[in-house]
Amino acid sequence: MSDIPHQVAFTALLALTEVTRSIQAAQLRSDAFPRSFARWTRQEDQLLAALTEAPIDEELICRLLQRTHESLRRRRERRTGATRSLLAELPQSTLRVTPADVELLMKWNPEEIRDPFGWRFGTPLPVKVRASKTRTLRVVLARPEHPDGLLSSWQNAAQATWTDLAATVSRKEGAHRRGVLHHAPDVHQARQLALRTTVRRVTGEPARRGGIQEWTPGPSPDWHTALIADPERWSAASIRALDVATVILVLPDAQDAARHLASAAQNRCEPLLLGRTVKDWAQEQGVLVDRWCADRERVTETVSGWPNSHGLLARVDWDTLRVLPQTGELVCANAALLLRARVWLMLTQGVRTEMPASLSQRFAQLLGKNVGLGQLPLDAAHAAQQGYLDSRSPTVSLEERVWARVLLDSFYPKGADRGNVIQFQESGLKLSVGSTASVTYIGR
Repeated sequence: MSDIPHQVAFTALLALTEVTRSIQAAQLRSDAFPRSFARWTRQEDQLLAALTEAPIDEELICRLLQRTHESLRRRRERRTGATRSLLAELPQSTLRVTPADVELLMKWNPEEIRDPFGWRFGTPLPVKVRASKTRTLRVVLARPEHPDGLLSSWQNAAQATWTDLAATVSRKEGAHRRGVLHHAPDVHQARQLALRTTVRRVTGEPARRGGIQEWTPGPSPDWHTALIADPERWSAASIRALDVATVILVLPDAQDAARHLASAAQNRCEPLLLGRTVKDWAQEQGVLVDRWCADRERVTETVSGWPNSHGLLARVDWDTLRVLPQTGELVCANAALLLRARVWLMLTQGVRTEMPASLSQRFAQLLGKNVGLGQLPLDAAHAAQQGYLDSRSPTVSLEERVWARVLLDSFYPKGADRGNVIQFQESGLKLSVGSTASVTYIGR
């Protein structure tokens, strides 16, 4: 292990600088320091803390933040003791931040991109939503892609699968004779609003008018397919009265969960709720399915992972990269963002993500070696640093110096030294360059 104190990586300093520059003072009071009275953001606090820890001369920090010495002094006094919490979640490197790095940050002025990343986090569901000729019950059993020994993994997979199906059957496109049904009573339409909010959060658009309905005893909707919300709330009489050809239930695969949890000694009797075990839960789920299948032909389908049938990209920001699941595809708005995101993932999650070969070769050539990224010997990395990061060199563009500096941190992760190149694990997450204009918010 290295005795060199780790510092915030250059790729994070770039992102923090970009956010900081986007916040300007409402009224300029100083031509020399135009941001002296601008609102402070968490990102600017992080940038100030990182450069102070480096340490970087305060005159350079003032020039980068465009604030006065007095502004910095007052802010440090207000944030005393907060440095650890501010910097803990940022990617760390043992490569020291230098005044030349700060000069690069001051010169860097890329075009602002509203949504730099989009995550395509799954595959379309194979579940059929069209009507059957006979009364049919489709039972969709959801499993996590990588079971981790926690019951919540199966419950989360079922919720993700149900939400994906709800977005599919209630969207404006396609046939309208299908939708989501939830059972009355629904006091103040609270459940209706929650379901519509869930669909809109996933698709980025409101559910179709009439696509989510409350069922009460009486005539059923003129649908051929109904996705059921909260199937345990339906009585046997309500189920018999529901006149829809195809009914879809989405449930956690309780039998699969019981098998996995029983294999781990510490989870053999893991309670679901007070007085109930996983085995009890699996038996109750079987009774529930039997009740729904009273006069219907049962078709059982099993799915795993987090589906994404609507095909929209999920919105991802820099902070989210440290917890992004290592599956699916991360679409980046341009090649520079892809490079920065790759190094960010390496330093926060310890994984090496797949990227297009053409880009890999291009970035490797920036460092003067035709080798795979992350395999460059440290002595060659030092030579590359001297050759490419010298701000006085007239032959190397600013963009190349910034990209090379970002890459160098991947050879100096937290815990590495000159004789120790950390081997990163390979990731199932793919990186690509494409349009991120159509993204949707999925929460954190």
